Amino acid sequence: MVILEGVSPDAASQIKETVGQTGQRVAFTISDPPSATANNRLLKLFRNLGIASQKQCDLAAVINPFDSNCWTGTSLAVSYDASKV
Repeated sequence: MVILEGVSPDAASQIKETVGQTGQRVAFTISDPPSATANNRLLKLFRNLGIASQKQCDLAAVINPFDSNCWTGTSLAVSYDASKV
């Protein structure tokens, strides 16, 4: 699961298009997303349950399911804030 915050509607459309060009697809989107605080709480819960890495992963690791430094088995949960990039 990849959470992208701070993304404008135009940028979101471009991301979907770019992902589609790789042969992948966006599994789902949330039209009325929760707050950043709620997302942080969710990620903290995932980390405590051992289904999310304790560290922030770079994008290269996120898209590589064989990167054991980022992925926990077959699970991945990360969050990025596009407004801070």
